[in-house]
Amino acid sequence: MVLQATLIGDLQSLVGPENARPPHETTTRPHPPDFMVDGIMPEVIVSPGTYEEVAAVMRYANATGLGVIPLGSGQYKGTGNLPQRYDIALSVAHLNKVIEYEPADLTVTCQAGITLGSLSNRLREFGQMTPFGSTAPSPTSDPSIGKLLATNGFGNLIYGTPRDFTIGMRVVTADGRITRAGGKVVKNVAGYDLCKLYIGSRGTLGVIVEVSLKIAPLPQASEEVRLESESLPDACRFATELKRRGVSLWEATVRRPMFRVDKDVSSAKVHILTVRLAGTLAGVQRSLAEIERLTKVGSARPVGPDHERRDEIDDWISLGPSQADRLRCQMSVLPSRVPELVKALDESAPGTSINVRPIRGKVTATLRTPHDETAVRNMRAASARLGATLTVTDCSPELKQRIDVFGDPPPAFELMRRVKQEFDPKDILSPGRFLGRL
Repeated sequence: MVLQATLIGDLQSLVGPENARPPHETTTRPHPPDFMVDGIMPEVIVSPGTYEEVAAVMRYANATGLGVIPLGSGQYKGTGNLPQRYDIALSVAHLNKVIEYEPADLTVTCQAGITLGSLSNRLREFGQMTPFGSTAPSPTSDPSIGKLLATNGFGNLIYGTPRDFTIGMRVVTADGRITRAGGKVVKNVAGYDLCKLYIGSRGTLGVIVEVSLKIAPLPQASEEVRLESESLPDACRFATELKRRGVSLWEATVRRPMFRVDKDVSSAKVHILTVRLAGTLAGVQRSLAEIERLTKVGSARPVGPDHERRDEIDDWISLGPSQADRLRCQMSVLPSRVPELVKALDESAPGTSINVRPIRGKVTATLRTPHDETAVRNMRAASARLGATLTVTDCSPELKQRIDVFGDPPPAFELMRRVKQEFDPKDILSPGRFLGRL
């Protein structure tokens, strides 16, 4: 084991004295710092400024057997098991430039540390956007592009997810080689599409340092409509009907509001369907007219004044910097079985806050009991009976010691293990964080 002083000195010689620091020198806030993972602090935070410096850090870690977790800008919120080792926090925040932008070709190449908001601002000057991102990223939730790809996060019903619009990337391997996958043009069919492998691998196969993306025109108009329905199946059917009718549907979510009553909480008897529209001005206007027609004959109606409250779920679910004070699970199921899954969750884990994306077949369940292993097992069993998968995204580190947040390994797990062995034979990249503790 390399002593901390020696480790910091060695890394400072690679990236400069100002870019390799012990954690206590970069911790200035009272809440958990960005680089803390499941309550574990690294020995050093390193912030390379070039691809070559990233490669040098990885060669050093590979030679010394130190565990490295790549981090994007913003607070670390990646789903994963407890790391087996966490010696180096490798931040790509300094790799934040736009390398090449061709508005006429609808392509952009940028470094992985640039945030979605910064990239969106650059593209907005030419009336364009990243198709998988928000039309207006929140300043309080502005992930880096590399983090989005590593988790395959974000997405919408019109364009899809980052995996659908990534055409190339540069990746630094575990042994410190700078490699390229894909290219910078849309028509690129040479070789294996390794981009698909890296996207969603959560930093276990390589460090993404550069990305080439297809981009899309900004919507001419966007609107949000909030509707209420007395039953979840009715709300889901209404959303599905909107999709079938071809409205300009960016996203549709259903919430079962929870209100604070004295010191306790209670569930409302309605379900709130939030419909987000985006597209051409004519398309959005037609969509609004279509929604109005459907509310007159369908099972959903405009939200009444009694339910126009902004402190519904956030009033009792802690949304502070720490994820260890709540238990949150994300499930994926056939869209037609979403209501059945929610009913099973209510039976297996009463008091659960529910958020549904009915068209995608996504269900998020949140409880105020971050250590509740029984609730996880009950929800996982209920999900399995309906052919759903369940991933624990937020919970306490203590619970992670007892469960695999991804559940039981799939039949193809041995293939996944061999891929990990091929790309990272010394197991230094996010060791133990992925499915099956890879």
